[in-house]
Amino acid sequence: MIPVLAAVVVIAINPLELTKRARDAVRFSDFADIQEMLVNAQKESPDASWLCSGQTPPCEGKSIDSGANPLDGAGWVKVNFTKLGMSLPVRDPQYPPKGLPVDPVNSATYYYHYCSDGKDWELDTKIESSKYADKAKSDGGDDNNLYEVGTDLTLCK
Repeated sequence: MIPVLAAVVVIAINPLELTKRARDAVRFSDFADIQEMLVNAQKESPDASWLCSGQTPPCEGKSIDSGANPLDGAGWVKVNFTKLGMSLPVRDPQYPPKGLPVDPVNSATYYYHYCSDGKDWELDTKIESSKYADKAKSDGGDDNNLYEVGTDLTLCK
């Protein structure tokens, strides 16, 4: 009886799905933080010349391609946030962010992606959990398999 009950509990709880949901929650939180910084930067400097820091537009970056992911435009988001006087929110004062967040898996399949044409920008990432799959389909972007935010959701291909 106990083994049957244990099997039912494991099936009902589905630890793998819970892990995927937790990673997706991190993705949503990371994107909200970066999106807020980009929106605030756009308010401060509406000419948008900062969207491809040190590069000729268009520009893009992926979290799997960068090492330390600094906030100075050399990370996967090609914006020099430090020059704009911005930093990521500090959720835990004991562990302040040292650079741009990266995807919790950060692999060839799951990574963060930034694109800009020098006027608009887009962030996208793949969602893992079945619970949040609809967020990718209803975000207004051009790819139903990716969660997309930004001012032009057609920039990343």
